[in-house]
Amino acid sequence: MIVTITHLTRMRPPYICVAGLHERNAVRPVIAGQLHRRFLRSNGGPFAIGAVVDLGPVKHVGNAPEHEDHSFNPARARHVRMADAKAFWQELKAVARPSVESIFGEDLFKRGRWSCAVDRGRGLASLGCLQVYGGIEIFVRGLDPQPMRSGLRLIFRDPILGKLDLGITDLRFFQEDFITVKEEIVEKVQARIRTGVGLLLSVGLTRATVPPDKPLHWLQVNNIHLADEPLWNS
Repeated sequence: MIVTITHLTRMRPPYICVAGLHERNAVRPVIAGQLHRRFLRSNGGPFAIGAVVDLGPVKHVGNAPEHEDHSFNPARARHVRMADAKAFWQELKAVARPSVESIFGEDLFKRGRWSCAVDRGRGLASLGCLQVYGGIEIFVRGLDPQPMRSGLRLIFRDPILGKLDLGITDLRFFQEDFITVKEEIVEKVQARIRTGVGLLLSVGLTRATVPPDKPLHWLQVNNIHLADEPLWNS
């Protein structure tokens, strides 16, 4: 299966999560454990934002809401080429939806003032591309002592659910430790957004939380795509 990578996120270091488009359908390549950072293009592997990757044979293993999951053998995956920037942007625009509900379905609900979640075993999807307009702010909230809570956030207004304040897991905003935020990149991207550059978001749901909390899949921003440089890197 050939996919174009549209989602590339940090997990607990040193692991990553990737997803992409195959014939405009979302696909998340998964293995029994977690993907190691050695599979990043920067480390000699196949995966990067905009990379066209041949995953080799895959098997659909998805369940709600993670309908996109396909098992693969990472040893057989190979980098084919980098997508053309303009073609990549057009591919993102072709699948972008106008609201988070139009991606994840009516099972997505507001949790707290500005967060969203889906109950385990519910939902239409766990990945998507979102069109957003104006009033967007990226910022670093005071660092949390929990190692994976960097405080990197994005605020925007959804046309149905209103104001949302979501965590950003875009790998390009983080240092090699996957924890420390590259604040200069935050400032650079925010400055470009303020000029009115076209913006699309790769969004997704986390894996379900475990007890003692009620199992929930939380909405997050996986990647930020900019019209004037769709394949931007830090």
